[in-house]
Amino acid sequence: YRAFGEVRHKGVEFELVGNITSNWNVYGGISYLDAKISKSNIAAEIGKKRPFIPSWSGSLFTTYTWSSGPLSGFRI
Repeated sequence: YRAFGEVRHKGVEFELVGNITSNWNVYGGISYLDAKISKSNIAAEIGKKRPFIPSWSGSLFTTYTWSSGPLSGFRI
């Protein structure tokens, strides 16, 4: 393992939240990150992508809440 001199991060992130029904919610997001080495003791590394940092990432999850019956208020 070796530390880098400096790394510049630029990116954007979008999120979306919606209801499929009054009890069922969906959440999603996507992000782009441009991580480049801006300063290093090794000249060949400058301007290259930082290793082990993904350019794209995303998430998607859902919840459901029971509104009646014995499970009223229970959410998964």
